[in-house]
Amino acid sequence: MQIRENDYGELVIQSLHLFYIYSFYVAMKTATSIGNLPAATNSYEFLFMTTYWLIGVYVNAILIGQIVDILDSRNANRDAYRKAMDKSLAYIKQLKTPEEVVDKVRTWYLFNWDQQKCLGKLIIISLYIL
Repeated sequence: MQIRENDYGELVIQSLHLFYIYSFYVAMKTATSIGNLPAATNSYEFLFMTTYWLIGVYVNAILIGQIVDILDSRNANRDAYRKAMDKSLAYIKQLKTPEEVVDKVRTWYLFNWDQQKCLGKLIIISLYIL
């Protein structure tokens, strides 16, 4: 047998996959007994509680994943805007434009980001032509 007790009464699991199965069993037993619910009295109740708990975990993971995607897309939009701003500022500096004009363009970009969080389509197209 691969699960046995040693001389000190401790549980010894000799196979790694059985160790994971036993750990999953203990985790499910603990998770399904949390709260004011009565403990499962038979295997059907335990299976139902485990399934119900896992569905809750999956729904929670999906919601957290959606929130992370929203934050990542927000950061991606900001990074794209920053790249467009850097590209246009580099272009006008290449034309040896006075620093005062460069500062005005930078200020316009920052103001536009604060107001709209994006560039207009025509402006974006013209920036990619640069």
